[in-house]
Amino acid sequence: MVRSWQFDDYAIDALTQVEKGRPPLGESDVRVAVRAVSLNYRDLLVLEGWVSRDLELPVVPLSDFSGDVIDVGAGVSEFSAGDGVVSNYVADWQDGPFQDRYLQTTLGTPGPGVAATELVLPETALVAKPSNLTHAEGATLPIAALTAWSGLHAGDPLGPGSTVLALGTGGVSVVGLQKAKAMGARTIITSKDDEKLATVAGLGVDHGINYRTHPEWARQVREITDGRGVDLVLEAGGAQTLNQSLRSLRAAGTAALFGVLTGPSGEIETRTILARRLNVCGIYVDSRAEFKRMNEFIEKVGYKPYIGQEFEFDGLPEAFAAMKNQSHIGKIVATV
Repeated sequence: MVRSWQFDDYAIDALTQVEKGRPPLGESDVRVAVRAVSLNYRDLLVLEGWVSRDLELPVVPLSDFSGDVIDVGAGVSEFSAGDGVVSNYVADWQDGPFQDRYLQTTLGTPGPGVAATELVLPETALVAKPSNLTHAEGATLPIAALTAWSGLHAGDPLGPGSTVLALGTGGVSVVGLQKAKAMGARTIITSKDDEKLATVAGLGVDHGINYRTHPEWARQVREITDGRGVDLVLEAGGAQTLNQSLRSLRAAGTAALFGVLTGPSGEIETRTILARRLNVCGIYVDSRAEFKRMNEFIEKVGYKPYIGQEFEFDGLPEAFAAMKNQSHIGKIVATV
């Protein structure tokens, strides 16, 4: 039997664990034993009905996992039994530019959720797990790591002499600055919590700014960079932070917008964008081909993602509660 979590109402306390029979294996499918899952803020929004309140309930949540291949269909060529794999969040986005139709193939709604002990997914919904990562670490890759990777490549190439700013200490921001450091860039992060800033400093982040102590934090960014500004901002906040992010950039710099935690709309200083030739780029993970390129980088540099909190699979509701109260740094993982 396969154990899975599902919800029949839009609340954390509506999560229940159920047992079902093993799903059939199609010609292009891969059967996987799930070893770990990770949570993203999107998962909380789906669970609490902020994405849609018209889902066909009950729904199995989550989109990110790592596991081992049990068996493959006759038409599968890329994987075999025993291979370590992780989920590819946008299953139909194999390569090339993003297309609107890909939104209908995202795991964790409208595609299948992955909060289960065993899954059957098409080959296109999987990529090989980097060999240097555990399953708990591999589970952090599909949304957060790939979003950060895509954001870091949204502007000019990064390397020694570059500076990257990330907002907040969530999964994408922490992963992004870890990877920026591996590329040789200087890193800056913001948070309202000095303890969180101290933790990320231990991960190698060069400068931390408490945005409660310094509400005009763009000034501190300018001071750190001797007035030049940063090359790239990983922008998590949206409406209430984007203008300061724009002021933090150097001329012709890039704001990689991957979140709207402070709201989906607001007044934007378009004159700043125009006069300083700034780039504002929306980031929505990336293709499966780019996922593979990221994993090659991970193996080459020996990158290890930071897991802030780890739960058992049976404790998934507690993991969601931790996500909701924003007590974590980096990624939240549940192991099977």
